[in-house]
Amino acid sequence: MPGSKGEAGLLIAAAVILIPAIVVLLFAGAAALIEKADMSWPIATLIVGGAVALICVVVASIGCSRLRANALMPDKTTRQLRKDARLIANMVGSDDEYGNDKRAA
Repeated sequence: MPGSKGEAGLLIAAAVILIPAIVVLLFAGAAALIEKADMSWPIATLIVGGAVALICVVVASIGCSRLRANALMPDKTTRQLRKDARLIANMVGSDDEYGNDKRAA
């Protein structure tokens, strides 16, 4: 693919720029709590940080649950390989699906 390095670089640049933007938005949330709810700076930052940490824990737990070994198993490939093994076994005239001749034993 020509130019794929350029697109990847743009995605990386966007992610790098997004991180400080999120930090600024979090500071704005803390500033809003200070001004509107008349909170102290430490309490406002703890509330905002705690909320973001809670969101991170939820997202991470969902991600980890989807990364179990069964979820990573290539089911379609496994089914196709078993199908191919049965086909080859039938072509060579063996008795079982993996090509083992039961008559030889």
